[in-house]
Amino acid sequence: MHACSRVFALLPCTRLRVPDDQYHLSARTRRRVPRARAGLALASVVALSALAIGAGFFARLNFAPMRALGAAQVSNELLCARPAFEAGISTLFWMDVAPRTLGLNVFDAVLKAPASGNGVCHAPVPGCSGEVLDDRLDVKGGLHRSPARRVANAVPTRARVTMAAVGTELSSYPAVLLNATFKPLPGVPLFEDIESYTRSLPVRGMSNTGFYRLVHFPYWAREDDLLRFVQRIEKKLGGKKRNSVFYVQAPSGRGKTACVLPAFLRSNFTHYLYLACDNNNGRHFRVMPDAPAASAQLAEKQGAAFALAAVKVLLGSPDDEDAYEIPLDPLPPSVKKTQAELASYLKQKLGDDCRCLFHLDEHRKMCDRDAPYAANFSRGAMATLASVAGARVVATYIDAPPLPAAASSEVCRSPLALPFFDVWRALKGVPELRELVRRYDPQTYSREELRLFATLMFRLGFKLVQLGLNLLSLDESSEMQRFLSAFKAAAANEKHRSPADALKACLEVCQLKTVWPPNAIPSSKFDLSAARLLVG
Repeated sequence: MHACSRVFALLPCTRLRVPDDQYHLSARTRRRVPRARAGLALASVVALSALAIGAGFFARLNFAPMRALGAAQVSNELLCARPAFEAGISTLFWMDVAPRTLGLNVFDAVLKAPASGNGVCHAPVPGCSGEVLDDRLDVKGGLHRSPARRVANAVPTRARVTMAAVGTELSSYPAVLLNATFKPLPGVPLFEDIESYTRSLPVRGMSNTGFYRLVHFPYWAREDDLLRFVQRIEKKLGGKKRNSVFYVQAPSGRGKTACVLPAFLRSNFTHYLYLACDNNNGRHFRVMPDAPAASAQLAEKQGAAFALAAVKVLLGSPDDEDAYEIPLDPLPPSVKKTQAELASYLKQKLGDDCRCLFHLDEHRKMCDRDAPYAANFSRGAMATLASVAGARVVATYIDAPPLPAAASSEVCRSPLALPFFDVWRALKGVPELRELVRRYDPQTYSREELRLFATLMFRLGFKLVQLGLNLLSLDESSEMQRFLSAFKAAAANEKHRSPADALKACLEVCQLKTVWPPNAIPSSKFDLSAARLLVG
């Protein structure tokens, strides 16, 4: 602020001197001098204004160094995930009840409450000040509809009403928003009730505790990133006649699978159809025999037929795990005929105005990838799903789908940025992490303590990504539990004389073990500064 004030104070005194010998010039030239003087004065004002803005920008960087660093390129592992953790200090709201202690109490109230005729839960949700989810949510026409996307300066939509009813923190739980917008659809087994539909959603297996369903756990991402994710999916790419398969590519445990349903719940799509090809507790689609035909064209037709059969199984018999093994069609119809049949089937079952979001998870596992024409098989399946009017396909895996990135094909792939992990929400939601701000309110921090707090948030975000975000809400990982216990102990140490002591102790706990390979040297001063933020 002081730098900006000093710069703007100079503006009224800014004058341009014209040489005394200007009057020796011709009359025509003398007429141009005032114009030149005015132009130079305007340029001077613009330059000084830019300087003032730059001074204010660098002052903010000095106040919050994490803004300058953004996503530091510190290792190949972290670069793949590309996390970025914003450290702007703002007023923080802390939940009175931790999500892990709140746990299934929320979902018992939300999922097991008697639904009304329009499929909306009328039970009060714990932590929502007794507010209920009622007919204001406007669930339409027998469809499993999501809230309309929230747009700046728009009329309040169902998404805003829903989040106002359940509260900001509970909106991190996909199950809460899902139940608030679900309507049973008679005649379609998948959408008969919320329990049937929930069983079709992604699960992940743990070594000691079996399988857990992702919808029952909080998804901590920045709301702006989720909305940008949605806007990119909804936007038609490549022209009117071109379809795109969107894909999220990231290492395991980074939230690829978990991010699609929360995005759907903030979109204008009507149905979220999850098609897993592996790692879904037996409910994953796979073709048998798993080797496609030894012909590129025939393999593509077989892939299209596989996609049609998978959608029919998902909608018609979702609980029959034997049906998830799709027989390989030796003589399938053309791809266009299969696509037309799929579009007709979806309209018949879901309605003329359905807009499906297909989530194709572990897409490389739908057939034997070592087979000569496995890529053609996958391409046929993805192209068929993407051909449905109004539908979009999001593929998630550690590799990109076997589609061209260029615009030379009818169907091409388009990357999606994984929504950034919101370290603020994690800090508010995990009891061990919340201990720091429970004892020391960030609003009372000094300038130096705010700098330490910003650095801690940066380092904490990378630490949680390194340990595994999928383990943050579970008791499975002993390493994660040791870290959380150490963080809580560092924050709650009675020997600390000030918040700065607690912040420094927590910074030591959040140090990363390995940033570069042994004997490697940072390539630039920027990398060296990032390393100091991460490892001290």
